[in-house]
Amino acid sequence: MFMDVPASGEPHLPTCRSCQAPIWPGQTRQEITFPANDPHNLAEMNGDYHTDCAKPLLSVKRAYDMLGRWG
Repeated sequence: MFMDVPASGEPHLPTCRSCQAPIWPGQTRQEITFPANDPHNLAEMNGDYHTDCAKPLLSVKRAYDMLGRWG
């Protein structure tokens, strides 16, 4: 199809993994990626988030990355 437009007539927009609201063009967003081979299944949280929604997860990611340096 020429354009990826659902039956509702609205263009497809990525949704925030936290609040499930669309991430509109011009809104700040943060992509969070954990390793796929993580034993704690943190990769399930990978995806796009609004910047404000991502703040708690970014704290977890920073701590995870710091702990990974020693192990």
